[in-house]
Amino acid sequence: MANTKHSKQRDALIAILQSTDTHPTAEWVYEKMREQFPNVSLATVYRNLKHMIEIGIARELYTDNSSRFDANMSDHYHFVCRKCNRLIDIFPDEELCETKKIKSMGFEIDRYDLSMYGLCKDCSGK
Repeated sequence: MANTKHSKQRDALIAILQSTDTHPTAEWVYEKMREQFPNVSLATVYRNLKHMIEIGIARELYTDNSSRFDANMSDHYHFVCRKCNRLIDIFPDEELCETKKIKSMGFEIDRYDLSMYGLCKDCSGK
């Protein structure tokens, strides 16, 4: 990991975030951290999550009622269920038509993030 100091707490936080695809809240990460580091503070967790975002190894996702975190930095979309609030990764087979259009206009895209909202298959009963 470039541009960051290593510490046992920071390495544990990174491992926790990378071990899940549930897009946890900072509070969830904090509870997991307390299992290994009982004296860790919520402020430390927030500070380290912010640092991970700044150096490009995590991203923050905003839903209607919380901030969530994702360590998967590959280009993908997110589906947010408006009933159960699950956040689900969607990996497209092809590049979005809009992305191709933007590139054809001479823009360079570093990354993209698209969120869709609706009912997941469990909540829709399908």
